[in-house]
Amino acid sequence: MNHTYSELQKEQSSDLWVRTAATSDRVTREAVDDIITKRFGENALIANHLDKRSMDEAKSRGVTTINGSEMNKDEWAIVKKFGLLESTSSKFKCDFTTGKIVLPDKKQYAIGELCKRIAAS
Repeated sequence: MNHTYSELQKEQSSDLWVRTAATSDRVTREAVDDIITKRFGENALIANHLDKRSMDEAKSRGVTTINGSEMNKDEWAIVKKFGLLESTSSKFKCDFTTGKIVLPDKKQYAIGELCKRIAAS
């Protein structure tokens, strides 16, 4: 694999023999990186299903998101070993803890108070 990965075509990157060879103890980081890039594209990220907003942001920017079922446990282990892919959350963090707090202005506050009075009557 280390000597032939550059000759592989994109269509071959998902072949079983390539996927098996990419999990070998002797495979190099460069070989796995090239195979992952051919298989999923330049800007692929690991989909974090606990952060749906980051996944939506990635997709809106044309980034390929890789779900857990798209690679087997050995493939994931080698990808993590070499640190080849980031998660959608690390690239497009969209949780509420990083959001800016926006306080209502006087007009918005007045409308809110009006709504409360109407609801109470």
